[in-house]
Amino acid sequence: MESKIYDKEKLEKALLSMSGKDFAAAEKEARLEGDTSIDIMTSRTFYAALAARALKKPLPDIMELPLKEYAAITGDIGTFLLTPESVKKQESPVSLEK
Repeated sequence: MESKIYDKEKLEKALLSMSGKDFAAAEKEARLEGDTSIDIMTSRTFYAALAARALKKPLPDIMELPLKEYAAITGDIGTFLLTPESVKKQESPVSLEK
């Protein structure tokens, strides 16, 4: 998928440089958008707000992306946040090579 906004490597690099202040600001922005999730870590609106901060774009730019692109970006944010480091470092035991 080609995008003018989304670059997976750029997004991950930006996320690695973010702090708890960025997390709190993104949560506040998601709540102001009407997000009522009990656990903000499961909110796609929160993921979009984090992506907007990471990519230095306004939240509406992320929210208005085509559905597949929005799902890809927010899915990658969720994976980044919720996948334990120990799992990220492991190589996949499944090989696609024959």
